[in-house]
Order: sequence, then C-alpha cells, then structure tokens
Amino acid sequence: MRKYYIGDFTIKNLEDAHKFLKLVQEEDFDYFKLTNPKLEKDEDGSYYISLDDVYEDFEDDLKKIVTKCIEKNIHVTFYISYYGDGDNGRYEFDGKTFESLNSDECALRDALTIDLLNELKRRGINVCITTNGK
Repeated sequence: MRKYYIGDFTIKNLEDAHKFLKLVQEEDFDYFKLTNPKLEKDEDGSYYISLDDVYEDFEDDLKKIVTKCIEKNIHVTFYISYYGDGDNGRYEFDGKTFESLNSDECALRDALTIDLLNELKRRGINVCITTNGK
C-alpha cells in the first residue's frame, strides 16, 4: 500500500512565491516533484500551492526545501498530511521549525485547549491558568 500526501505550501508574497517555485523546480530532489503547480492567491494577500494525493515518500526532500528556504530567505510555511500503510501524520513548517508529527501528536496538536484542560481535570490534575505571567 502507498502513502498519500495532501497539503499546502503557503508563501508570504508574490516575490517569495516565484523564488519558491524556482527552487522546487530547479533543485534536485529525490522524490519531490511539483508537476503543473497552480499558484493561488489567498484572501490575506499570501499565496499557496496545494498538493493533492502525491504518492512518494518525500520527508527528506521536505527537509531540504526547509533548509533552502531558510538559506534564501523565502518566507514559506506548510502543513502536509500523510496517510496509508497503517501510518498517519503530518509535516509542519512554520517558517522556522520543521516538525514530523505522528497521528497521536497530531491529535494532541489539533485538540482544543479547553478539551485538554478538561481531560487533565478529569484525571485529577488541578490546573491554574494565569495570564501575562501573573
């Protein structure tokens, strides 16, 4: 069985979007390929490129993309989910940090804060919430 990848690369502005496209099309990656990428403009003025059902395992290539984007000062973030082969998870890059999350880590990351606090309370752990460090 294969793994399937779905997600978006979000790029801060049009200049960075062109730099990003040039990078991913000219760089030599083992598995990552953007064939006929469609650059879309978001409501907030940023741009994005969507991946739909890509089948190659390209985690190492994503790490190379992150390194190159940081080196070339290309402002990009991404959230790419994967599923298949009994394995689910997500790759996240916030512009500074690359993370590979398994299904449990995704569930925790995606849970609402109030749900997490209620679960701690259910387990008998008292939580005191403060604001501004007070």
